[in-house]
Amino acid sequence: RLPFETGAPVSRGSGRNPVLVVSRRTGRLPWRRPGLLTPYTYPANVRKSRKMFSATITGLVNGEGQSVLEGTLAFSTTAETNSPIGIYPISVSGLSATNYSITFSNGTLTVTPFTLTVTADNQSRSYGAANPTLTGLLTGVQNGDNISASYSTVADANSGIGTYPIVPALADPDHKLTNYSVTTNNGTLTITPAVLTVTADNQSRVYGAANPTLTGTITGVQNSD
Repeated sequence: RLPFETGAPVSRGSGRNPVLVVSRRTGRLPWRRPGLLTPYTYPANVRKSRKMFSATITGLVNGEGQSVLEGTLAFSTTAETNSPIGIYPISVSGLSATNYSITFSNGTLTVTPFTLTVTADNQSRSYGAANPTLTGLLTGVQNGDNISASYSTVADANSGIGTYPIVPALADPDHKLTNYSVTTNNGTLTITPAVLTVTADNQSRVYGAANPTLTGTITGVQNSD
């Protein structure tokens, strides 16, 4: 196995194996023995920069080892940190040998979606009050992609006590969301009873007189109820 690092940043992914065919040269005509140059498979994860590629080589004969190979094995790919999800070629080159004819076969680098999670915060208020500012957390945005979150609920000032969902929404003006696996977690707005207070006024009268009109105040009525 021959691990080597690419000369340019690449996205992290999983790949089909590149192939290296090694042929033994004897006199004028090459006697061909197939061989494989195989890079390891990497966990798929979009947007991770600079990944090391590695390979195995077969096809050497007469007990010869990799020391008969000259040069430096080099890998390259057109994928970079900002490359969208998809499949990209892994090119391999750089080796030679006096007694072998070497044929390189490319592999593939598969760039898969990165996990993006948006979670709305739970909130509460009393009946009749305005909704609080709805907030949340957006995690997983890569490479400065212009993705943002907003939050909304169907509840308004007239909504009765109970629970209402707070729903996240994502804004993606540059159309980058196809590169993500999105998880959305709703929050909950809890509306609690408003405080209503009734206070009777103090009164007085003389002995033998009729009771005065009894009055009081009520505070806390909401929404013109």
